[in-house]
Amino acid sequence: SFNQKCLFACLVVFVNLSDAYKKNQKIDDKNIPHTLYGHSIDKNIDFPNFCRTLDGFLLISEKSSNILKKFNLGDTKFYPVSFFDLDLNEPINDKTYYFLNIVESRNYLKPEFCTKDLEVEPFTENLYGLHYSEYKNNAIAVSEQAKGSDLDLWYDPELIYSIFMSDELKKALDDADIQDDWFLYTCKIINK
Repeated sequence: SFNQKCLFACLVVFVNLSDAYKKNQKIDDKNIPHTLYGHSIDKNIDFPNFCRTLDGFLLISEKSSNILKKFNLGDTKFYPVSFFDLDLNEPINDKTYYFLNIVESRNYLKPEFCTKDLEVEPFTENLYGLHYSEYKNNAIAVSEQAKGSDLDLWYDPELIYSIFMSDELKKALDDADIQDDWFLYTCKIINK
């Protein structure tokens, strides 16, 4: 039937979007979500300035987006999204958040100098992971080239779910007093 075909097409688009996103690939503008859906969400909810959805998508607040606009992001983009409550059949609030698509990568990770808790991800080669509870200052080591990066925001393809930023961007988040929402940790700089 038409409804089954439509549902199947929507699922295929979502799976393709999710797969591309998790690989830090640039998402085609026509596939960017404009609305995120939830159930029984408090109208007064104030989402953090940076968060990750259960599907792994990154969302940022308008305050965060205004800061990022001032920095060199390369091809990394963010797109406005709104939240809709399926139970009430209405928008959750009138605030704008942004879907963050980080596509710029740099290979600065120095796994041999990272915390002993860094592990090779199962069924991969050269892909490392660190349980969120193991993150702390200097747990991750990067080459000194990171300090001179041409970008202010990037991921490292060797570290799953990684996000790195320049000292200047980190200072801007500090100055706006939103750094805690970003869960930032300093990296150990290795000059070998």
